[in-house]
Amino acid sequence: MRSDLLSLFHANAFGIDVDDDFRVVVFRDTGSVTLPSHVPKSQNSASAGPGERFLREHFRWCLLVNILGGDITKDYDSNRVVRVMEGLGMCRGDIPLAPVDDERWDSLIGKELWEVLILDAFRDAINAIEDDSGWDDTITPS
Repeated sequence: MRSDLLSLFHANAFGIDVDDDFRVVVFRDTGSVTLPSHVPKSQNSASAGPGERFLREHFRWCLLVNILGGDITKDYDSNRVVRVMEGLGMCRGDIPLAPVDDERWDSLIGKELWEVLILDAFRDAINAIEDDSGWDDTITPS
């Protein structure tokens, strides 16, 4: 791999989708570096560079860090996130959680916050099982 590509590869700026005919997928700005749409056939054999398994795992990692591992505050102002959370009853125990059919859960930010709520509840349930202390289901929306 060319040295100008190596630092971008290590920074997960692009990955190679082995399962799509070695397609090069760009996740971040690569500056002045121009990338081909696919790895040339002569370079995508196991003897020419990293193996398919490595490239597949690197591509999976690129997806995780660039798409799935995002932070909600990169998409929304943190003050807005807190306001929506407060409105949905996610911040204070004295305010009940908004019902499941509340239209605010259907907004983009509401869906992301719902996912956080569910993942937190799941984590709490797993911890309770591991601690054998029971699970507090009071966060279940009405």
